[in-house]
Amino acid sequence: MAVKNNLFNNCLQLFWSFFKIGACTFGGGAAMISFIATEVVDKKKWITNEEMLDIVTVAESTPGPIAINTSTFVGFRVGGVLGSIFATLGSVLAPFGIMVFIAAFFDLFKSITLINYMFAGVRVGVIALIFKAFIKMWSACKRDAFFYVMFALAFCAVTFGVGTIPVIICAGVIGVCSVLISLRRSK
Repeated sequence: MAVKNNLFNNCLQLFWSFFKIGACTFGGGAAMISFIATEVVDKKKWITNEEMLDIVTVAESTPGPIAINTSTFVGFRVGGVLGSIFATLGSVLAPFGIMVFIAAFFDLFKSITLINYMFAGVRVGVIALIFKAFIKMWSACKRDAFFYVMFALAFCAVTFGVGTIPVIICAGVIGVCSVLISLRRSK
């Protein structure tokens, strides 16, 4: 019975953590990554920085919104299938409620100058949150010549209009080829 209570408590903690993140984060999934990392790595210590980087990599590579995928993967890591359900529900419910509210009053919101100014300020804040997530992930990466070349190639490809999916697929294929070449050379 104690194991079930512990699992249930973990699931409630997952739900509450991701509910707070979902309710307080503006700017979409990329902005949420910084909040998720702070909550699950720094505060709760459920996973390490390296595990967070791996989770974000998988979440970005799978279909669906990155924040929801990340919450699902973290939830699974902490509490199995039940944990992933609770974490996913937590990350979805607050934004869903907020969006329903905003959608109901969208025309009214568009006409209020103060709200338009608020959204302009939020946009700048979102850029800062995305940059913070970038710095945190950058520091967790093993940086060698391969890393810098891949980063430069991917950055250039995205900058010049290559879509996300081709960049991720190509980076994955190049990564596999690089490991296979390294293994072959070491033999």
